[in-house]
Order: sequence, then structure tokens, then C-alpha cells
Amino acid sequence: MKGGSKSLAPLILTSSGAVGFTAMLALLGAFDRPELASYDFRFRWRGEEPPDTNVVIVAVDDQSQQELGLNWPFPRSFHAKLVRNLKKAGAKVIAFDIEFFAETPEDSEFAEALAEAGNVILARKMAYRRNQWALPAPVLRRSARSLANIDMPYDTDGFIRRAYLLDPEGNPFLAVEAVRLFLDLPPPRLEDHHIFIGPIEVPIDRRGTMLINFSGPSGIGRFPRYSYSYSQVLDDETPWGIKLLEKKGVFRNRIVLVGATYEEAHDSYPTPFYLGTGLLVGRKSLMPGVEVHANIIRTLLRGNFIVRVGRWTLFLLLLVACTGMAVLVAHMKPLAGLGAVVGASLFYSWLALELFVRFRIWVDIVAPVTGLGFTYVGVVVYRFLREQKEKRMIKGAFSHYVPKKVVDELLRNPQLLKLGGEERELSVLFSDIKGFTSISELMSPSEVRALLDEYLTPMTEVILAYGGIIDKYEGDAIMAEFGAPLPLPDHAVRACFAALDMQEKLAGLRKRWAEEGKPELYMRIGIGTGRMVLGNMGSKEIFDYTVVGDSVNAASRLEGANKEYGTWILISEATYLAAKEHIVARELDLIRVKGKREPVKAYELLGRREDGIPEDLVPVLEHFHEGLRLYRERRWKEAMERFKEALKLRPDDGPSLTFLERCERFLTNPPPEEWDGVYELETK
Repeated sequence: MKGGSKSLAPLILTSSGAVGFTAMLALLGAFDRPELASYDFRFRWRGEEPPDTNVVIVAVDDQSQQELGLNWPFPRSFHAKLVRNLKKAGAKVIAFDIEFFAETPEDSEFAEALAEAGNVILARKMAYRRNQWALPAPVLRRSARSLANIDMPYDTDGFIRRAYLLDPEGNPFLAVEAVRLFLDLPPPRLEDHHIFIGPIEVPIDRRGTMLINFSGPSGIGRFPRYSYSYSQVLDDETPWGIKLLEKKGVFRNRIVLVGATYEEAHDSYPTPFYLGTGLLVGRKSLMPGVEVHANIIRTLLRGNFIVRVGRWTLFLLLLVACTGMAVLVAHMKPLAGLGAVVGASLFYSWLALELFVRFRIWVDIVAPVTGLGFTYVGVVVYRFLREQKEKRMIKGAFSHYVPKKVVDELLRNPQLLKLGGEERELSVLFSDIKGFTSISELMSPSEVRALLDEYLTPMTEVILAYGGIIDKYEGDAIMAEFGAPLPLPDHAVRACFAALDMQEKLAGLRKRWAEEGKPELYMRIGIGTGRMVLGNMGSKEIFDYTVVGDSVNAASRLEGANKEYGTWILISEATYLAAKEHIVARELDLIRVKGKREPVKAYELLGRREDGIPEDLVPVLEHFHEGLRLYRERRWKEAMERFKEALKLRPDDGPSLTFLERCERFLTNPPPEEWDGVYELETK
């Protein structure tokens, strides 16, 4: 690179653009799930850590139900006995991750045990449908030491990684209340993005949640040396029951959590150590809720909090890294530059993993690595464009690529050579061969070129015959305008007629190619009409006579949308309205193309009005249009019947097949109530 600061400016702009684009994707949530997955991987990279010896779990498990000869829920007289046994064994805090919301005849006995113990926390939850608290039976909540919320926040992928500490009213959640009573601390308070539980300062995020520092997967996280069956604690008759546990001091001066761990309780959740539900993994790595609470308590007692680096810090880090990478890659060959980006990404990822393991700092990986990738692509594109600019072509060669009409117009009006252009209503046509890449892979380069010449020559002749100009060829694709450079009042009609003739010409070519043993090509066409800017676009040194505007983009997207509907020619609503007196078309759909807010109404071009509609097609269109009406009214089953009737008459009718499949999908997974009938086209 030469040229000092001038040569650095494009690189800085390129890296800034990459950072800006990455930041936009991050704000839109594009990296949320991948980043959460990378966060989970850090736990597995770190490995398992020992549980906290101050926490003991009493599990309502399968063993308890078998030994007691009862299925859950157990009588509350059992809970009374459990509380008395735990209190006698020296438990300092007893917390139930169990709901006692309904009243039962045995509540008085349970309440008496709660009052005697004086150290029991009962669970409450937010009843979201009623927007009020679901609380224990009145006699129980009056006898308990305190109540605490047991709700848990889910991330976007349904995993549990965080914990609520205080509700909006300032009331503590289960783990916070257990720690507070265990350490004899005052009520917690919120101050400046931190929650203080006595001397314990807990960092929280914007949602008011704390990241849970899990000790390991379910099993290790279940505290195997500190987890006992409900039935064993309830057993005060045999020597291996509570008497043995009391003798060993298992519960003395500890927090005892009581909760369900058997699978049918449906109180198990995926956490960072969860590996999915494959045959080799099974569902055993789901963590029971009581074990999640144990990990929250462990995090609070040990103070080993995980802190995520803020967005602005990450943004500045990304900006510096991408700018440095842009300057570095600009001095290297593309392949070497790619190696540098990959190496830097791997090093950064390793560094982020180590920061998590050693210092419990969560630095995002996905967005920065993506930003480095965008920077590399931007620099390569910039270098390519710069090198293209430096190459000089022979002046006379341009005449082979510029349409004659454009040359004539430029000769008459030399001022058009200036950059810029005028806004005008035009029609633009895009065409592309179906599966041409796959076809060309089976041919030699010379055979591909010969086949393209045979195809492009007659297609170009048709376009020129209707007064259109060839904007550009891109391999097998054609872009053409009608109504430029000279105004044509019927440009929409001309574009439609040209498209029909192009398909007719191609049909004739297919017959000949079939006889010659050559591939048979099929073409998709999209046409758009509207206001667009026509003129010379580019730089002062190199420019292109072309058109830009939303209607141009719509035409390009309509060409690609043919794949979705099994059609060959799609036109925009503006094209249809301008040419409807001369063409036959059927309304297809409201399409919102990628990157646009406003939907485009698409029509399938069927033929010239002067030729009429084939008799066998009339009933097909009637059934289709009736089905389309029912589809937009969300009457899926009735719409399906109409589309099926259309397919009986014309089994290969692509639009009927498309809407039939869509109705079948909506039967089981209907769109939201505010659905306006618009179909989101995912591909460009």
C-alpha cells in the first residue's frame, strides 16, 4: 500500500462499515443464539467444579415414591415430619422448591411444624395469566419463616443461564432468601446495577438477572455427596435413615433444599452443560429446578460471579481489531490474508475462553469473529475494485458492449456522459436460466460458451425488436430496460410481449437441442415497472449506463420468486396495471422481498389478450382464484379443496401446488392473528 493517509482512508471506511454492519446484526439479534451456544461451550471448556458444601438437596425422586409406596404429591403430614427431622438434624435453613398453593385437611399439622422450625422458606410464583401472586395456603404462609419466588428466566433458546434475585416489588427469590437467612443478613437492596445481600455485591444485567456459575452438568450439579432421598430423611425408625444422617452431621448448619427430581415432575431444564437429546446423550443432562437453585446459592455464597463485557466496550474492541485487520490484510495476498483472519479469530476465541475460565469474564465471540470476516471480505472487494480501476481498456472496445441506441443518444446529447441521471418511469426485465450452474458443470468451457451464444443471441434479438436495451449480461442472466434511453409510452406492454416471445423462442430452441443431444434450458423472467433513475452511474473515470430504484430491485426479486411458485414469468402490480389491456395474467400473491418493508403484488403473465385464454385453463384459473380468496380469509381447508380441484385439471400448476402446501402448513402452524396475507420471501 502506498499513499499514506489517503490509502488508509478507504481501509478505515471498510472496517468501519464492517463494524457497523456487524453491530446492526447484533442489535437485530442475529448473533444471540450462536453467542449463547459459545457461552455454553465455555462451561464445558472450563470443566466441572466442586459443589458448595453448605447446600444439601433432599430430592423427591423415584426412590422416594417407591419406598413410600406413594406417588407425588405426598400428604402434607409427610412434609411436617420431614421439617421436624431436618430441624432436629440441625438444618439452619429449609427451603421448599415445591408449590403448596391448594389447601388440604393436613395443612394444620404442616403449619405447626413450620412454626416450630422457624426457618422454613415456602415457594410462591407469579400467576401470569391473572397477573397476581400464586401463594401457599393461608395457614402455611402465616407459619413459614418467609416466602420466596421460584420463577426462572429463560433465554431465547429455552435454556436456563440466569437467575432473578429480586422481583419488581423488591421481594427476594428463593436462593437470595436462603442465603440471607443462612448468613443472618438484612434484606437485600438494589443499587446502581448491583444487588447487595449484606456484604455480598451481586452484578446484574439490564434485565435484573445474575448469570449462574454452574458447577457442572446434572449429576455433579446435583451435589452427589450432598443429595439425599426424601424417603431416607423421612425415615426415623431404621438406623440408616435420618438417625444416620443426623449422626454424620449431614444437615447441621446447612441450607437444605427440598424439591422434585423425578422425570414426571417436568421440573427439569436445559443448562449450559446440557448436550441435547441424542441417543448417546439422552435427557439425563436436563437439570432439576431444585438443583438450579442450589447452583444459584453456590454462586452467591462463593461470590464467583460471571460478568459480561458491555456492548460499548465490545464495540470499541471490535472497531480497533477490524481496523488493524484491514490494514494488515491490505498488505497481503488474499489467501494469506484469509489465513491471518482465521488465525486471529482462533486466537481471539481462545483468549475469550481463557478469560472466562480464569476470570469469569464473558467476552462475546460470535460478533467480533463475524466482524473480522466482514472486514476481510470488504478489503478484498475494495482491492478488487481498485485493481479494476487501474486497468485501462482499449477505447474502441467499449463500442462492443454499449447498445447502439445508447451510443446514438450519447452522440446527440454529449452532456449525458456526465455522472448522474434523470428519474423516469420505465420497465425493467430480468431473466435467468434455471439450474444453469449445474448444467455448465457437465460441459467444457467452450461448450458452455457456445450454448450461451445460441441462447443469448435470439433472446437479445427479441428484446431489441421490442425497443428494449440490454443493460448487462451476467453469465446466463440478462437485464434489459424498456423506455430508455428514448421514452416509450407502452414500455410495460413491450416488456411483457418480449418476455412471452423469449419463452416461445426458447421452446423452439429446446426442440432443436433435444434432437442434437444438448441440455434443454428453461428460463425464469421477472418484470417491474415504476419510477427509477436512468443514467450514468459510477465514478468520474468509470461509469455504467444503467437504472436504479426499488422497481429494479422488485423485478430482480420477482425473477427469483418464480422458484417459489413454479412459474416462468412474474410481473409486478405496476406492470400489470400498465399493460392489463393487452395481456392475460393471474394474481398470485403479496410478496415482501428480503430487505423491503412494503409488499409487492405479483402476477403470473400467461399470454396476450388478443390470443385469449386456452379453454382448458379457464376452470383452472377459476378454482385458483377462489382458493386464493379463501386462503386470504384463513379458511385453509376450503382453500385446499379449490387448489386440489385446480390440480385435477392441471397437475403441474405450480401456484396451486405452492398454495396447497402453504395451507397444509398453516393448518398445523397458523400465522399470527395480525397476518395480512403477505408472504415473506426469504431468498433474494
